[in-house]
Amino acid sequence: MRWLRFYRERAGLTLQKVAEQTGYQLNTIWRWEAGRSSPSVEALHELAVAFGVSESELLNGPTQEAWTLEIEIGKRKDVIDMTETMGHVAKVSCSTNGASLLLAGKWDTFRDDAKFEDFVSQLRAARGLILHNGEELEKMRPATAGA
Repeated sequence: MRWLRFYRERAGLTLQKVAEQTGYQLNTIWRWEAGRSSPSVEALHELAVAFGVSESELLNGPTQEAWTLEIEIGKRKDVIDMTETMGHVAKVSCSTNGASLLLAGKWDTFRDDAKFEDFVSQLRAARGLILHNGEELEKMRPATAGA
């Protein structure tokens, strides 16, 4: 199978480590990588789990992901295409009662220091957006009795 070695190496695993994790013989895994035989559906699933990818990616290679940032502030909603920047902040919502932030990232984001630092910088930027918009929403919030 064409993509097995690529994903195994990207996951930082040796053939021996994959054999230990999955319970398959080292020679069997080598034959799969060399294209001399193919793994069963069950084995494909176990390899995907070990490598942190989907079965589809093992069969077809890396997928082109579309990343968007959804921003909801009150009743206004904006969606920004961040595919080119591989954005990881997936959704920011603010209301007069609080805020929520949805983060998304591939395993590669957490394994690679530079990508993780980018992830953290996006989180900081999203926090800034939440705080800025939260201040604006608090100005619109009705005053509570006795305050």
